[in-house]
Amino acid sequence: MLDPVLLLAIALAGGLGAVIRLFVGSWKGHLPWGILLANTLAGLILAILQVISLQIDDSFLFAVVFVGLCGGLSTYSSVAADTGNYLKDRAYGKAVANLAANLGIPLVAYLLPVALLANLVN
Repeated sequence: MLDPVLLLAIALAGGLGAVIRLFVGSWKGHLPWGILLANTLAGLILAILQVISLQIDDSFLFAVVFVGLCGGLSTYSSVAADTGNYLKDRAYGKAVANLAANLGIPLVAYLLPVALLANLVN
């Protein structure tokens, strides 16, 4: 059975991540920059904690931050909705740019720190 304290902590962290995403996500421009920022921050937080987890074994903390905070902060449903709206409006360049940016930049924000920090830790 799952620990009720862990479930509550994950729920609270997820709510915090979602509230942060709400405020950051309101930044719009040529593309929905706020959603890109939220997804990128989630990837960066995951990367840093992934490296920290090599040195510290705290499954409670990592579950709360990985699943809760980063899960609430990141959103690919908004990316899909925005991309779908661009396609509906026949703004194909924006659709491709939005999808590529939201897949590529958060991935780099995760992979680059993991590669750099993992070398420092080992």
